Amino acid sequence: MEARNPNTTPLWDFVMPDPNAIASSIVKPKVEANNFKVNLAFITFQRNQLDGSPMKNPNDYITTFLENCDTIKINGVSDDAIWLRLFPFSLKDNAKSWLMNANVNSFTSWDILSKVFLYKYFALRKTV
Repeated sequence: MEARNPNTTPLWDFVMPDPNAIASSIVKPKVEANNFKVNLAFITFQRNQLDGSPMKNPNDYITTFLENCDTIKINGVSDDAIWLRLFPFSLKDNAKSWLMNANVNSFTSWDILSKVFLYKYFALRKTV
């Protein structure tokens, strides 16, 4: 991005968000395979998005999510790469907000993301 000249740049340009500066809470693993892309067919398999409702069982949700993801296998692409890329599409409402508001680069692996997710959405009263 080129430097802004404060004497000639309109004030509006200083308050506009920079879409290139938006960072994700998920660190997506590097994929060496040159045939990998997440397309609409991969995203639309997840019709039953989690909304963060306390009535939903997050263990069942994760199980179903991973079952769906297991239908996608691409040589040279790790399960982590697939799961971390697809998981945000499986959330909506409060659950999506939770993920979007997590600290930048918080989740570097599926193990970390799934544990934090379950901690957040598996109410302690369900274990008692």
